[in-house]
Amino acid sequence: MRSVRVTSLAIVALLEALSPVPSHAQVQPVGVVTTLTGRADITRATLSQPLILKFKDDVFERDRIATAENSIVRVLLGGKAIVTVRELSVLTITEEPGRATIDLTSGKIAVAVAKQRMRPGETLDVRTPNAVAAVRGTVFVVETHQVGTSQASGGGAPGSFATTIDVKPPQNPQAAPDIVSVTVGGQTRDVPGGSGISAIGNALGQLRAWNPTTFVTGLTVQPGSGGPKADPAVQGSIDKGTDQAALLGTVIGGGGIGFPPPPPPPPPPGINQCQNCGNPPPPSQQAPTGLIVNGGFETGNFNGWTQSGNLGFTGVSTGFYAHSGTYGASLGPIGSDGFLSQILATIAGKPYIVSFSLRSPGGFPNDFNASWAGETFFSRVNIPSGDWESFSFTEVATGSSSVLQFGFRNDPSFLGLDDVSVISDPPLFFLGSGGTLTRTGTDPLLRLSNAPQTFDSLMIVCCGGRVSLGGPLLQALNSDLTVPFSLLSVIQGGSLRSTSTDPLVQLLGGTHSFGSMGLPMFEIAGVNTAVDAQTGLTLGIDQPLQIAAPLLDTAQATVSAHQAVRIDAALLEATAPLLSLRDGSRFISATDAVQLSYQAKVTSLGSVVRLDRSALTVAQGAALNVAGGSLIRVTGDLFSLSNGSTLQLLNGPLVSLSGGSILSVNGALIGFGGTGGNLVSVTNSLCPCTSIGGLPVSLTGGAVASNVSIAGAIKNGNLGSLSLAPNSAAIRIDGAATKVTIGGL
Repeated sequence: MRSVRVTSLAIVALLEALSPVPSHAQVQPVGVVTTLTGRADITRATLSQPLILKFKDDVFERDRIATAENSIVRVLLGGKAIVTVRELSVLTITEEPGRATIDLTSGKIAVAVAKQRMRPGETLDVRTPNAVAAVRGTVFVVETHQVGTSQASGGGAPGSFATTIDVKPPQNPQAAPDIVSVTVGGQTRDVPGGSGISAIGNALGQLRAWNPTTFVTGLTVQPGSGGPKADPAVQGSIDKGTDQAALLGTVIGGGGIGFPPPPPPPPPPGINQCQNCGNPPPPSQQAPTGLIVNGGFETGNFNGWTQSGNLGFTGVSTGFYAHSGTYGASLGPIGSDGFLSQILATIAGKPYIVSFSLRSPGGFPNDFNASWAGETFFSRVNIPSGDWESFSFTEVATGSSSVLQFGFRNDPSFLGLDDVSVISDPPLFFLGSGGTLTRTGTDPLLRLSNAPQTFDSLMIVCCGGRVSLGGPLLQALNSDLTVPFSLLSVIQGGSLRSTSTDPLVQLLGGTHSFGSMGLPMFEIAGVNTAVDAQTGLTLGIDQPLQIAAPLLDTAQATVSAHQAVRIDAALLEATAPLLSLRDGSRFISATDAVQLSYQAKVTSLGSVVRLDRSALTVAQGAALNVAGGSLIRVTGDLFSLSNGSTLQLLNGPLVSLSGGSILSVNGALIGFGGTGGNLVSVTNSLCPCTSIGGLPVSLTGGAVASNVSIAGAIKNGNLGSLSLAPNSAAIRIDGAATKVTIGGL
């Protein structure tokens, strides 16, 4: 559909490159275990005997999985499908170009296939001993078992098999249902959503209405199963790990397979009016997962969307919506050239994740914005040419319907928009309008010890909700965390305050994954803005997050994340590093590690990022990205590295500034310390550059050298080094009003 993007799979590949793996793992895995209750064995050609399958294990081609009694396994296949395996089932997964195959020898599976993540012509097949079900994108259940001769069953030779297939109907009744193509004995029949079919031996039955109960029977994880649990206050976070279908909710119409939630645990003490604290809402209160109609535009029609203004469409066959118009200042603000909008059925007070992909292949100016319920949450001016870039934001509905609108203004080139999705995100703790959570004790709200956890997100605070903590939000000791959305979102007028001198989130040991759905670990956004008297910038004046310690502290932990921190139109006064990595920690960020995205104001008493015998790697982007007319002031050194630490930028500068943003640092850009052996490595293709203060600086979009002052870029140079690949810029500055001052004190 498009060119290369950085994804969670890229992070996995990078982690594997940085650490030794067994010989059999040198083959690229086809999937990963996201849920495991009870016991399952895996048989692999490279192993002399079966192994017991574990949570987060890789699944390789031709692996044979067998589930025991009272057991359920869920496997995420290549980011495109989720397969849920019932007890006493046996299956093997194979892959070839354009086709993935699940051989179901016996038992029952539920399959959720993300159509928009399938390449043209790509299919997924489920093969049973007597049938083949081919699909490009839908949710369906396949069950097969051996039968004997029976006149009532229409015959069938001894030892033949019976297979039943049920296909979930589309969420939108007006939408064309997805098709599962079923082949039995040389006969093929299309089974649309809302239908089912059965086959005994080589005899293919007639279409019938789908059976909704088959999507639950035998596929429900019972509360308390799967081994010992933690205390009741965190039981909900463990149980929520049984519903990984939310990972593909962006692209699966109907929201995947609905599993009844377990009985809710009692909320932690000190909570008043905290919605969804520690357990998902009842099914009757849950919003449908995928809300957007035709978010990928591959079909060439735009049903569900309302168009206005000067709009044009090109390139729909390649999967993007393109707008061509006439740019001019007389047309007004960003987006005034044309609009594309859709009205969504939402539930008031519920959080949703809004995602889309954007591309500008060239031509200036190209301006774009996105709004939710009339409030702009994303704005880009003079978008440079480049590859597709994905964005995700958390928004909370204020009524039974919400309008998502995209605005365009550009030259007669075009802007590409694709993969638009809106899905629900049920966090463990949700504080909405009037909601409060007050804890005066110094214990963490959620403490985990040797207890791996999987949940959508930990906490969302919005819309006037208030959280006051006397201790940390989270402390995890040797407890692997898998959180596909944000760990913490404080947005739309919500606030969180912690008086603790302990880090807000502390990860001690373990291997963790955050934000695979394209969200930062920490999403901080304000609402109100005002003109800053000193700079003339319009900046956020709300203070959604107030802490007196590091935002994130890790020790001997391995973390992969889409992004660490994103701050939007908010004021943040930091008295400690936002990111503190120590004692052999490794953090890999798929995109900019710390981003001030739009009209943000950050003041930091000390380094923003501190590394102590640890490594931070940014796969695509900058360690610090200051955009959208934001301001950051740092007292001390911007980055601190000690005792053999490494800061590595694989495809981006150390710092990127744009949109009239301002960076002011009274210390050095990089401060080395400890025993030495520290390294900052930067690779990109942003030059030609101008040398300022001994650093190569990329000046684009009208940026001028007179707005850049660098005195003493590196402190204690004998304790570390800055390595710049050919044609690499240490700092990127875009825009005539963008300014940088590094004092070197």
